[in-house]
Amino acid sequence: MGDDAPRRTLRGAMTTPPMLRQMRHDVWATEALLVRCRALSEPELLLTAPGTYGSIRKTLAHIVRADEGYLNTYDLIPLPFLEPTDRTPLDEIASRLARVREAVEKLFASRELEFDRRVRIERRKSDLELWVPLVQFAHHGSDHRSQIATILSLNGLAAPKARSSAIPSRRMSSVILDIEGSPAARAISGRLWWMLSAASASVAIAVLLGLNALPHNQLARFVAATGPSVLEQAFARPVVPRLTLDLPTDIAVPLPPGRIVGDYGPGRPGPTVRSFKLRGSSDIVVIAFAPDAPAVVAPPVIGSDAVAVHGHYAIGWTVEPTSLNVVRWTENGMTYEVSSRSLGVHDLARLAEQVR
Repeated sequence: MGDDAPRRTLRGAMTTPPMLRQMRHDVWATEALLVRCRALSEPELLLTAPGTYGSIRKTLAHIVRADEGYLNTYDLIPLPFLEPTDRTPLDEIASRLARVREAVEKLFASRELEFDRRVRIERRKSDLELWVPLVQFAHHGSDHRSQIATILSLNGLAAPKARSSAIPSRRMSSVILDIEGSPAARAISGRLWWMLSAASASVAIAVLLGLNALPHNQLARFVAATGPSVLEQAFARPVVPRLTLDLPTDIAVPLPPGRIVGDYGPGRPGPTVRSFKLRGSSDIVVIAFAPDAPAVVAPPVIGSDAVAVHGHYAIGWTVEPTSLNVVRWTENGMTYEVSSRSLGVHDLARLAEQVR
């Protein structure tokens, strides 16, 4: 775009910080989902799905508990936080969520916070800039609300339809985004659509014919064999023992694979990802073969809190935005991962000892 090109100007001052609008929207969306879930029966509140944090009730509590944790960074919500379980009352979740809403307003009412300042968060055992929990607040809630919508849909239950135009605000004319209420684009007539399609096809054919008419070299159709074939070289390699990504049946129940690419293709020598539901709980665990991950190598000095799997040094971490805990280790030249949204790193390492 040149210097003389017309520029779009935004008129009118934005009196409300965009991040405050985002956090208000996040709280509103959780409240709307909670209202929808109050119409569910007790068995329906305990429904779950592979790859999600846990049951609907537990996930709702987890969203609010995380919100409390993020706002605790600014000393707005004290410990203890809400405990996410399959028995947490919806009334308690709603009460804690109301406290979260009030804390969000207090956060932006203060003019003393410098969000670019880097501080030490002892509860997290890490250093971070003060704007980071605000971003995590919105991303984390959105991720887990979509998980609840997935659980509802997979079980034939209607998921709530998010309409941001219903968000209460001090000026009702200022709406973030109406996801489903925006005007539809003007439809193209059937006759014009066929004309455009025919024109596009004609242009494509002309380009291909033109390229084919240009001088070019022909590739050799056959390559003379100069040594063992690729298959012969592959068969000659030693077979490395590999885990079957299985857990004992008295500990966990395997979950059927989802409809992902490869499920309906040619047979494979073994699964690369398997999901399990632990018996007596709603905890979901995913065990994966990670061929593209770098090998896990023990450092020269191993700390007292280090974890190991099958006698091999392992690393563990938490993906903060999604609350996903991961343990990774390398065994016989193969790298594996065990992950869960509800089990901690040390519990995952103990469970990984049972992987065969």
